[in-house]
Amino acid sequence: MTGNPIITIEEFKRKVAALEKQIVSSTTRTHTQIDIPRLCNLCQPVGDRLVEIIHAQDKSDLYGGSRDSTGNIIIGDLDHVMSNAFKCSLCALVTRLVLRLKQRILYSGIGPALAVQDAITLFDVNAALKASAGLEADGGPSSGNTSNFGEEEEDDLSFGEQDDGSVQVSVDAIPHTGAISVWLPLEQSDEENDEESQFFLHVDDYGQNFGKPPEHVFIPTPCTQASRDMGMIKRCFAACRKHHPGCVDILNHAKRPTRLIDVIDMKLVATVTLPDAVLTGFEYFALSYVWGTDPVPMLKTSSVLFFEAIRALEHASITLPKTIVDAINVTRSFGVRYLWVDSLCIIQDDKEDKMSEISAMDQIYAGAALTIVAATGSSANASLMDIDSFVLSSKYVTMEDLRFDLDRPEFQPTVEFSTWATRGWTLQELICSNRLLYFTPERTYYSCKAGNWNEDFPFNASIPLDDDHDRHLHDDDPKGLGFATVAGGKSNTASSSTSYLTMVEKLSMRNFTLDEDVLNASLGMYRMCIGKGLGLAASGLPILHLEAALMWQPDGRLRRRGSKFPTWSWAAWAGPIIYPFFELDRLESRPLVSWHLYHRDLIPPVLGLTVGSQRYHDLERSLLQSAAGFDEGLSISNLVLPDDEISRDMFRSNANVPVANMGHVIQDTVLVCRAATRLFAIRTQAHRTKNQTVFFSICSPSSKRPEADDANRDHESELVMTGEIKTDTGTLEAFGLDESCAKHGPEHSQNAELLSFASLDFSTPRLSSVMYLNRHSQREQFSTGFMDLAERDPDVVAVMWIVRSQEAQLKARRVAVGYMSKRAWDEDSGSQEYWIVLE
Repeated sequence: MTGNPIITIEEFKRKVAALEKQIVSSTTRTHTQIDIPRLCNLCQPVGDRLVEIIHAQDKSDLYGGSRDSTGNIIIGDLDHVMSNAFKCSLCALVTRLVLRLKQRILYSGIGPALAVQDAITLFDVNAALKASAGLEADGGPSSGNTSNFGEEEEDDLSFGEQDDGSVQVSVDAIPHTGAISVWLPLEQSDEENDEESQFFLHVDDYGQNFGKPPEHVFIPTPCTQASRDMGMIKRCFAACRKHHPGCVDILNHAKRPTRLIDVIDMKLVATVTLPDAVLTGFEYFALSYVWGTDPVPMLKTSSVLFFEAIRALEHASITLPKTIVDAINVTRSFGVRYLWVDSLCIIQDDKEDKMSEISAMDQIYAGAALTIVAATGSSANASLMDIDSFVLSSKYVTMEDLRFDLDRPEFQPTVEFSTWATRGWTLQELICSNRLLYFTPERTYYSCKAGNWNEDFPFNASIPLDDDHDRHLHDDDPKGLGFATVAGGKSNTASSSTSYLTMVEKLSMRNFTLDEDVLNASLGMYRMCIGKGLGLAASGLPILHLEAALMWQPDGRLRRRGSKFPTWSWAAWAGPIIYPFFELDRLESRPLVSWHLYHRDLIPPVLGLTVGSQRYHDLERSLLQSAAGFDEGLSISNLVLPDDEISRDMFRSNANVPVANMGHVIQDTVLVCRAATRLFAIRTQAHRTKNQTVFFSICSPSSKRPEADDANRDHESELVMTGEIKTDTGTLEAFGLDESCAKHGPEHSQNAELLSFASLDFSTPRLSSVMYLNRHSQREQFSTGFMDLAERDPDVVAVMWIVRSQEAQLKARRVAVGYMSKRAWDEDSGSQEYWIVLE
């Protein structure tokens, strides 16, 4: 989440629901007054078309189209729609749709100086949405945007032609879909799919006017059930265990948790003490929840014996949070005796016990028969069992005596917009779990690898799984928020690469109480979904594809996580991270330097660095052999493994070296190489992004590039663009660098020290397709100027902008990664090679 919200997500959702209720109530009142129309002038053609369709004798040729279809009806722009939301039924529905689709943007824009009741007014909703696109409320370009979203060039909207900002409606498909189709303006649409939204007819009104819905039509029933259907959820669980081979329990192949809560005797039990009779058919549930800021009872070294006493969890001195109490009751109601909860099953003040359990977290959640997800609030005191009827209740409005409402909230967006989904640890708990039971304020979702069900889309054992999923579910990933590409247990390099990029991008956006936990929270995911395909990782980057892994870029403002992680690792930065090429394994990049990997405290003194009394050793050789099974002496992704007999002997004789090797991830590392860096002038581009990222042009004297065209030449400074670097305002501030350099004249340029580490051919089909997508979408990974340059001169080198340490000139830090013409790089020759230690 960006911004600085002053209320929780769950509180915000309730505020939005209150506004929706106010809108619907207002339109209902106006409809009782004969002198006030139910539809505004622009929306009345929609009502007229509804009447025509109802009375049409032949409805066989009534099918909806797509955006800009001939039969679509234009009802005005969002300014018109929102200004009429309290008077016009269709405007009310569109306004509610905007609130739902854009609630995360609106939430992120709430700051300490803005009260929520002021933020969620119709006028400010529209203003906030326009600010997110870099526009002022009057529709003009933003001149002094102070929002979190920055500015955007007018020609960087979505696929296709720019429209006039109007909302489009199609009524023709109602007999065949039961719904009105709606397309929001392009700037507010889904930039990749541009799918329409739907307003569904009340199921009774459909039956009265069009007969019984055919099998292919699914119309949501009114959403009124204010209690959780645990009976249906239990049937889902039982059927899943019986009929879903892909959801098989893996407890026998997983590390059994060290401790569990016995929900019958209400005490803590050590699993090693359980008798063999109990371990036969042994099963347990696990809890995934948000601790919050309220005190949570924790297991300490001094309290282990106390919690192992019978009824200890019911002792008067112990107050269990509501979330844990409800999870215990849910576990018991399923007939399962044991529950794993991190705060009570890990000794929180025992570092060895804590790290042992963290390193096995993937197996603990994978071994659980069911993971209970507490997505109902922002702390462990949120109840699981209460459905918020205020958020839930159906809100139908009437048009031409027909009732319409929004579609039921889909599973994935509902779960994604929760406090639980913003926390760092919960992503690993989600990915590693076989089955999940989500408790949200709106609904209860049972989710497994085969599908998901809830009170609105209930499980029906008589419907074949494939048909049920195809007809009712719209999520590509039935588990929600997960890695769909490896859902079937695949471990090939391609799926592992996709999973890795997904993991990085999702983890970068999540919040950690302790920044240093970010890599620990990735260990289970890396081992389960990634490590088998990509091998060992150093500080979060797969060594097998090190050059490609170094090419991550900011997708918004970043914040340094402190000094624990090296700057070249995405883990060192909090905020949105993205890989511009969508993959690691098929870029066909060629390494230009030889990397050496060391623990940061054990750099060989041959490099001339002061390491005090620390002894050094060849760290990577032993780790690669033991953790990934590589042959001795193998060069991996141009990573050189020094063959140093003294180092090997020291490693064998020293069992207490500070190696942080957990699963497949080595931490506390530096990269060392011997290379020639070069200085280039860089200048801030006029191109402005919407997310506080900054493009710098890499410039060379124009005399070296006589073929450069006028579009890339600055006549005043006689510098020509030969590449670009993308970074963000937070990173620049972290290194004390200036964003606003180089707008006019060479005196405003600054020199950047660049390290060339890989070469790429932008004419290959894969990279060409990436550039095409960037040119025709809102991704903004490359500027138009660079795309033109790469099209003319596709032989490109990846460069890293580095800054030197004040303490030691051989030490350097990564500022950003960019791309420039290989010819321009080669022309600036003559630099001497020397050792560089990237921290």
